[in-house]
Amino acid sequence: MGALQRVELDTASLPSAPAPGVSVRPGEPADLAVVGALYETPARPRAALTRRGGAFDLPHEGRWPDGVDGLTVAEQDGVPTGALVYERGTGYGAEARLTVHDLLAVTAEAARALVGVLAGWRTVTRTVRLPLLAGDAASGLLPVERATAGGATAFMHRPVDVVRAVADRGWPGHVRGRVAFTLLDPVVTGNTGPWELELADGAGKLRRPDREPGLSKDPVLLSPGRLGLSLWTGPSDAGLGSGPDDPAALDLLACGPRAELLDYF
Repeated sequence: MGALQRVELDTASLPSAPAPGVSVRPGEPADLAVVGALYETPARPRAALTRRGGAFDLPHEGRWPDGVDGLTVAEQDGVPTGALVYERGTGYGAEARLTVHDLLAVTAEAARALVGVLAGWRTVTRTVRLPLLAGDAASGLLPVERATAGGATAFMHRPVDVVRAVADRGWPGHVRGRVAFTLLDPVVTGNTGPWELELADGAGKLRRPDREPGLSKDPVLLSPGRLGLSLWTGPSDAGLGSGPDDPAALDLLACGPRAELLDYF
């Protein structure tokens, strides 16, 4: 399980500071391809739910998608390093709200520049609503302690192809280890059987082991929404795993960050 988090902030509370070396420019619908590329950097390590394929590959034919009024692109040395996608809304009074669909930055400088752009809306809109992703380049700049509203939408899903679910999930680069377990999957029976998870250098591999594991587990715990969610104590108490070996070995599954979303899928 993970969450899609949003927060509402008083626009006047947003910081505005110089960002040397960063230029910002108004974007066009053609620049939405840049947004898709920037989206991968923070999204992939947290849940592996990206914007590749399906509706995200459709051409925009020179117009904004529904609910989008504009785009600001941040560049450093001519390379896009941040993007702000927003919906202006209506009005200028206390009820006026700017809705941010994407606040993406791959450098601290780009994040500072884009938060400064948002702060510039303080004279025409009182509130800004934006996605919140813990630990990304922008979140540390936002005064979330002053949030007037917000909330999170929970998501949960289960893997069909467990090998690909592990390979595409994204893992911390500093963690190494391996653990063997038997997967019990009454729905996708091809997943059932012994597996060994190995993590190294930011990559995860799931392969068939050469020995019988002493632990068994439910396949839902290999979903991106579960990996990195908690230590093994909670799932074990919930009856999602068993076996004679010490279940603490499965804490390896919890070494990543908590699963988060940046978009609604």
